[in-house]
Amino acid sequence: MADVYGIPEGTYHASGIGSQHIIIIPEWNTLVIHKSYLNAEAAFKLYAIQKGYTEEYVMYNITKIGEELIDLVYNKCKRPEYSKNEICKKCKPVDDSDFNKLLNMIVNARIEL
Repeated sequence: MADVYGIPEGTYHASGIGSQHIIIIPEWNTLVIHKSYLNAEAAFKLYAIQKGYTEEYVMYNITKIGEELIDLVYNKCKRPEYSKNEICKKCKPVDDSDFNKLLNMIVNARIEL
């Protein structure tokens, strides 16, 4: 990470689903948290309606449906052919480009100091 962004060695980084990141830069006394937003309950309901799933089907297949939804939001929604999908519009999945911009701004501001 230090080579790519110009941040000091000894920096700690962790990432999670949906481009969520946390970075600790001890040398700069800096903590960066990048969160993404997904209204999971609304997306789940909308997805079940789109698929025509009954309430009973949803109750007994909640894990399977959740996995389908995660695949849609975090994999397929980034593709142009899914741009008109209501779930993709509502969930507005983020990718690492948002995080990269944020990190570049922090590094540039630090260099200007």
